[in-house]
Amino acid sequence: MFCWYYMDNNAPPSVDGLLFGDILHKGFLKSPFMDKIKFAVMWENDPMRSTLAPPAKFLGELLPFWVNNYFKHPS
Repeated sequence: MFCWYYMDNNAPPSVDGLLFGDILHKGFLKSPFMDKIKFAVMWENDPMRSTLAPPAKFLGELLPFWVNNYFKHPS
């Protein structure tokens, strides 16, 4: 399970804009063993570690990003 932190920089979420995104996107998801491993993403909406995502941003940007990058992934 990977922690997913939202950092509001006034830009839509992107792989390069994620806190610790390299670990998930450039390491784990490109592993030659991905067909043998299941994974999960845990959203951290904690103001001590990241920026709180308002509902409009969550529905309009974060959720579509998760669907396209994680929920459609076969693992």
